[in-house]
Amino acid sequence: IWIHPSYRAMYFVIALAAIYLQEEHKQRLSVWKKYFIPLILTLFIFLFSSKSGIISLLFLGIFVISRMVFKERRYKSAVSVIFIFASIFYILYFFAPQFALSIDKAIHALSENVDVKKSEESTASRIAIWNAAKVIISENWLIGTGTGDVKDVLLREYDKQGMIFALEKHLNAHNQFLQTFIALGVAGFLVLLASFFFPFVQIRRTKDYLYAIFLILLFFNFIVESMLETQAGVMFYAFFNSLFLTSAKET
Repeated sequence: IWIHPSYRAMYFVIALAAIYLQEEHKQRLSVWKKYFIPLILTLFIFLFSSKSGIISLLFLGIFVISRMVFKERRYKSAVSVIFIFASIFYILYFFAPQFALSIDKAIHALSENVDVKKSEESTASRIAIWNAAKVIISENWLIGTGTGDVKDVLLREYDKQGMIFALEKHLNAHNQFLQTFIALGVAGFLVLLASFFFPFVQIRRTKDYLYAIFLILLFFNFIVESMLETQAGVMFYAFFNSLFLTSAKET
């Protein structure tokens, strides 16, 4: 209950990827682990009502279905995965009001002429925060504002732009790349990007698809959350990135 739904959803999506790839490596899985646990994980990802979690699950689903169809020729399994995903979404959208409300608010914020600076909806407020962050970056792009001054600088910009909700909640940049750019300037931003792209040199040799999925999902979640500003994000990234990077074996 102390962890943001987006983080929990990300953990669950990567757990699903690990279970799928374990099966792909011909490891024998119990019925419990092969069917029931993935179903429960998928259901809870939807119940978290995290839009980034649902999109992450969609990315993973596309990866799994494409491999089932084009590599493994498991057409029935691919249809089953699509049916399960669609059924859970349909049931929750029409019978879980909070889930439907979250989805509808996001669509409204992206498709309608919403005043994002005054909106309290998460998608709209993020858009306003990102715009404010870009203003700060344009003024401090070379060396940044310093790691200790990011929150103060953001709050001053929120106040200047009349972003009452973001100011009252003391929100961070809700984008780790923007957060790092504000703090450390262009050098820090490039180092953060490199930490995602350089491991793919190793992944090309080792064919470690779980590591690749981990990095891609984390990269996406970095776009919508300042994950290295929280223990739930930085510990997860530091531990598993180090584990994958040092334990890889060439195939």
